[in-house]
Amino acid sequence: MTSPAIPALRIRASSALPRVSGHVLVLFEGGRYATARIRATITGAAPGDVVSLMASRFPFRRAPAVIASRPLTSATGSYSFTVRPRIATRYRVQLSRPGAGLTPLARSAARTVYLTPGGRVMRKQGCGTGPFCRPAYRFYVYLPGRLVRGYLRRHWFVYVGKKRSARRVPRQPYWLSVDQAATVSAPRRITRRQYEVTVGFSFYLGQDAARWNVLTCEQDTEAADGIGLPGRHGCGSHRIRRTVAYLG
Repeated sequence: MTSPAIPALRIRASSALPRVSGHVLVLFEGGRYATARIRATITGAAPGDVVSLMASRFPFRRAPAVIASRPLTSATGSYSFTVRPRIATRYRVQLSRPGAGLTPLARSAARTVYLTPGGRVMRKQGCGTGPFCRPAYRFYVYLPGRLVRGYLRRHWFVYVGKKRSARRVPRQPYWLSVDQAATVSAPRRITRRQYEVTVGFSFYLGQDAARWNVLTCEQDTEAADGIGLPGRHGCGSHRIRRTVAYLG
């Protein structure tokens, strides 16, 4: 007599943002970029079995808790859950028999969805008049309320790229470098989950046409607060590409 086959579970996480070094990332209060999808592929189950999504939040000291469940309609298939993490969160799925108190028949490996601050940028001041161009931008940052105070003391790196031309409007600069002379205002808390910072910089323009780009970042401390990605991803480097997908 053969033993019944053990059901198999595979799990995949994805979001609307491109992966960074293989990591899945969402934005805090970032609209369609704030959610991720957890997709489970199941084989060898029985119709009526229950697939459950389990979650464990940073700092991952508690056992995973069931946050959603649904019955299977077939022995094989794919099932997905939409999640909106508020901190780095590990997800896994498990399979159980109905009425068995969710005792697992099988459990998947874990997949982590990381969270980075959301925000928006508003141009506060254009080039201005005179031989010097002095742009300024206001950055609004969205974070879980309990973390905002700590972020008000963090160092901002300001990257600026600029091109000038006396004959025509130049192309966008491709490389941006740390601007040590850039000004960063004292952060101002606006709401429980939002603060703002004004960034300004200047360069000689004369009578030329110019194009410029500005990017800012704070180095990730995911291991300490569950925000951002593990490791370093360009923030603090001397020079970065304008097309960089993520800085942290």
